[in-house]
Amino acid sequence: MALAAAYLKKRYGARVLYLDFDAHHGDGVQECFYSDPRVMTVSFHESGRHLFPGSGFTSQTGEGEGKGYSVNLPLEPGTTDEIFLQAYDELVPPLARAFKPDVIITQNGCDAHWDDPLTHLALTISGFQELARRQHQLVHEVCGGRWLASGGGGYQAYSVVPRAWTAHTAAMADVKLDEVLPESWRQQCEQRSGAAAPRYLTRDDRTPAIDRATLDRARDAVAAGTAEIRKTVFPILGARSLSAGDAG
Repeated sequence: MALAAAYLKKRYGARVLYLDFDAHHGDGVQECFYSDPRVMTVSFHESGRHLFPGSGFTSQTGEGEGKGYSVNLPLEPGTTDEIFLQAYDELVPPLARAFKPDVIITQNGCDAHWDDPLTHLALTISGFQELARRQHQLVHEVCGGRWLASGGGGYQAYSVVPRAWTAHTAAMADVKLDEVLPESWRQQCEQRSGAAAPRYLTRDDRTPAIDRATLDRARDAVAAGTAEIRKTVFPILGARSLSAGDAG
């Protein structure tokens, strides 16, 4: 994705917005463009206090001419679809409108899923699909639909990854999927994984039970992070916060 952004910038003089929603901080792409005001990187990820690579805090906002063009929102364990999508609405559209990209690149990791064995976030397949829908709206609003999307992390190889990426791709293409998975796929999945396959494609069979204290910590962390970004980054770009009717 860093090479793609560099090529688009060099070949076409493009302004590139890179959105990274993998559970791990998008540190590599950020580092490549940390002082470059023509490539903005935005990463939502599990806090480096809990997860590799241990970076991606709100204080990392770029340097030199690139100051304000790196945005990081660290998330606490237990962050749900609702918390994640609210943060997206509060930050990403205003930043994109202020930056005015020619193209948007997204890294659509699915290791933020609640059943991922390596991470501690709590998104669902429905959440990934809704995230893609909102991205679809944004790229058509701000850059004429020019959108380069990739997969990313995801370590529940049979029950989560193919479903998440299929749901995301369908939302990108505005294709409606059947809710129930084909029985032939479920049988193959069970044979390969040795575990019961999920029944549904576009939603989870079950959702995690998250205690109130964990949810409160996740909400408080997002509230603090978004407030800090609005304070430090928005003024540099001239970004404006959304009104209540603009979300989604």
